[in-house]
Amino acid sequence: MKKLVLLSIITLTISVINVIAGDTHIRISTYNIRGDEPRDGPSQWVFRKDSLCKIMLENDFDIVCFQEAVQAQLEDVLEITPYAFVGIRGLYNPILYKSDKYELLHTETFWLSETMEILSKGWDGKYDRYCTWAKFRDRLSGRVFFVFNTHLDHRGIIARPAAAALIVQQIKRFVKDEPVFFCGDMNSTDDTEAYQAITSEFLDSRLLAPKIYGPVGTAHNFGKVEPVKIDYIFVNDKIEVVDYSTIDEEYGNGFYPSDHYPVFINAILKPDNE
Repeated sequence: MKKLVLLSIITLTISVINVIAGDTHIRISTYNIRGDEPRDGPSQWVFRKDSLCKIMLENDFDIVCFQEAVQAQLEDVLEITPYAFVGIRGLYNPILYKSDKYELLHTETFWLSETMEILSKGWDGKYDRYCTWAKFRDRLSGRVFFVFNTHLDHRGIIARPAAAALIVQQIKRFVKDEPVFFCGDMNSTDDTEAYQAITSEFLDSRLLAPKIYGPVGTAHNFGKVEPVKIDYIFVNDKIEVVDYSTIDEEYGNGFYPSDHYPVFINAILKPDNE
């Protein structure tokens, strides 16, 4: 009990010091959790959900951007963990967040297509795709920031760069001069038009991080292929990246909580005057 009280006092003291110094620290992750597929056999959701939630809790993520989260999976995670979420129920890209730490100011979802109409499929994409975003206020420091979360099409050659450019355009429409995290499974490596469309305005957090942990690749098909880097956290120049991690943790005997590794950064919102 004494250790717990002491730890709480230390945590509170650090938080107060950070506020005085003008720092707002955020631990944010992007995680394609793989839908609930019966054909996955021993890698079905029922066998890996506890390990996936354990990663979230042990790493103390403040915000987690999911991709491929079907409704039953989202409900399981919300039951096991203390997070709230934004997004449209039944869609697959929710943003989970600590509601005791962040106040939700606004949220929307827009579709990635020529018309941007609800449920519209864009360009040569196989599925309709969309972007969920939220505007938050840190309850302790009062700082406001934005989080955008998406999953670009896996088949559309035109759809990926076109959708990436559309999201960049929409971010510039909604955000004035605040910090922005742009997260997701882009189904694109860093030598593609989609990546270039994003990095024309935003920065790849891995390239900014002074400390990097874990492998470069993120998508690995439950350990069956060499991991490929297609999951990203992009930021604007209002954010300092402290460190970057690709968490390649197994839950035993070569099994993984998902067919993607979560990407995770420690970040600081830079003071408004910078």
